[in-house]
Amino acid sequence: MRFEIITTTEKFKNLKKSWNALLISSGIKSVFLSWEWQYTWWEQYRDRLEQPELFIVIGYENEKPAVIFPGYIEYENKGNARSLFFLGSRFESTDYLNFISAVKNKSGTIEQICDFLLNTGRQIDIWRFINILEKDELLNVLAEYSKSKNFYSARHHHRICPYIKLSGTWEDFVNGLSKNMRYNLRRRTRNLFKKHNAQFIRLTKKAEIDKAIEILFDLHEKRFTMKEDKSIFQKELRHDFHKNVSRRLADADILRIFQIKIDSEIAATLYCFEFANEMMYFQAGFDPKWEKISVGLVLMGKCIEYSYQQKLEIFDFMRGAEDYKFKWTDTFRKMDLINIAVSPKGKSILKREETLIKIKDKVKSLIPDKAWVALKKTTGRV
Repeated sequence: MRFEIITTTEKFKNLKKSWNALLISSGIKSVFLSWEWQYTWWEQYRDRLEQPELFIVIGYENEKPAVIFPGYIEYENKGNARSLFFLGSRFESTDYLNFISAVKNKSGTIEQICDFLLNTGRQIDIWRFINILEKDELLNVLAEYSKSKNFYSARHHHRICPYIKLSGTWEDFVNGLSKNMRYNLRRRTRNLFKKHNAQFIRLTKKAEIDKAIEILFDLHEKRFTMKEDKSIFQKELRHDFHKNVSRRLADADILRIFQIKIDSEIAATLYCFEFANEMMYFQAGFDPKWEKISVGLVLMGKCIEYSYQQKLEIFDFMRGAEDYKFKWTDTFRKMDLINIAVSPKGKSILKREETLIKIKDKVKSLIPDKAWVALKKTTGRV
């Protein structure tokens, strides 16, 4: 296999067609590995990284791309170390990351890339790979590779992603919900459309996208302001990225924006992606003044019903173990991270980190869950 390193944004920009073709043939069901998401992330956030270097590795077989490692290098630990990350690892909720490969011997290909990474001449101290599905073979291959090289490594559970397997019919699904949830969903949906001039809308015109993204951020901010809480989905931090990526995903027929309109107002909106026969719910915005009639519950139900109508396989709530998700499902996937020290300096840093994690876990085991959540909100650091 012949390898090439992409280090310029211009060359990255020109990879769109071959990148997405490889992703589709790989069978990996992650919109976050699409060229649209990855390129926009780099374009938008590279200036917020500490001396970043684009580091995309492409492996060719018969002069055709057979594997892509989508990565970048950045200084961390107060500039004392250089680490290798997946593109998308920071700032955004980029789930289900991986090496993009369509070859049959994926483990052997990953080992080849790892060997190549060690011999590029770049100063790299730690490989930090996050948001990998717990059952993906990549984690085991990386762990075994690390062991074979006598590298110090650490693997941890990182996120949880609830999802619905869309089997049977919509009515079958509703009948399978808890008695209370089933009653509320049917009653609230019936009342909303009977007592109010309400419409369920799926946006289909590209000209509507920019305005819809503005509404999404405004409604999301309204709701969190009412709750006197803060969200990481803040307009000043994320608006430009989502304005740009939503346009690109719309061009690729991946973007799905759903709304409930009451009279002339947008009361609720869901920002989703339909990819590889799955619906990925990314973010929501609800007007607090309609909270009493459960406009959010109704819209989520209509979106799941739409997914059934489209004969999709999965409705994915994405990362986060919020209570409302588990009113819809009790099924979830886990994502892990793995850190591998590939230099003595990296080993020293990782060992210190692991010591602090053990201390934190010990302290957490001694504090009630509610107190721990309150402490985390107060300090923002634990």
